[in-house]
Amino acid sequence: MRRITFVIFLLAITALSALFGCKEKFVPYVIDANEIQRYLDSTRIAQDLFRWDSLILPMPYTLPFSSALWRDSLLRHERKTMIQVDTFLTDYGDPIGKHWSAYARIEDVFTIRTWRTYLADTNYIDNDRHLVRQGWFIKLGSDLEPYVGWTLWSYCGGDGTSVQRILTTMKPPGGVAHSVDQVGAVRLISLDSCAEGATWILNTSSAIASNLRQPALVMTAATDSGFIQKSMIRLDRQHYTDTLKTPSANPRIWNLIFLQTFHEDEFFFTGGFCVPYRVPVL
Repeated sequence: MRRITFVIFLLAITALSALFGCKEKFVPYVIDANEIQRYLDSTRIAQDLFRWDSLILPMPYTLPFSSALWRDSLLRHERKTMIQVDTFLTDYGDPIGKHWSAYARIEDVFTIRTWRTYLADTNYIDNDRHLVRQGWFIKLGSDLEPYVGWTLWSYCGGDGTSVQRILTTMKPPGGVAHSVDQVGAVRLISLDSCAEGATWILNTSSAIASNLRQPALVMTAATDSGFIQKSMIRLDRQHYTDTLKTPSANPRIWNLIFLQTFHEDEFFFTGGFCVPYRVPVL
């Protein structure tokens, strides 16, 4: 009987201690995917690289396969974000070592009303255009640092499953070209030798020339005189070129050149991708 009484006494003491003697300690619970989403939403770099505003403009443009004048009107925009955090450490070699990594896929769906005007005839077609961008993250810091240590370390402005492989180069007249492959290598163009308001030459090289359906390229970009939207100059079925004057008093860390591809024998959107570049503030 004494043993039973003693056990009941211990249980009562334990219960009273839990009720009155101990307070619950707050242990912060961090969800990495939420912190990466917050990074995408609030950092200047991510806002620049993944922005969707001013990519579709209501400016008229021409296409090489048509004598008509085309103009886009944005009816609706929807963004889908998928974030995947690896469950194992990735070895990046010396001097970085092993770190956690994550991947973000941002898909923007633009519902467009495209107006076609030829002589006195005007009609329109509604269409959806998809832009898929990808970002790779690495956890370099501790949980006590901003975004619990996550930072964006590489970026791709197009999705290889929906965009023809197009090599884009930018260079000053007579200078060295900076290149980015929108489907393969993931690189950011940093125009370190370029001042604000300078003129650069943009060249693209698409898939094999024997392909019956080569892309026509429409370019949207910020320039020294504001945003432009225009069809790039067609050199042949495989190559397009144009010039771009980089913006002065540039408010962004990273600028985007948005390129849209269409079948050259008909108005049919085949893909869109962003070429990022940075103009250092001198």
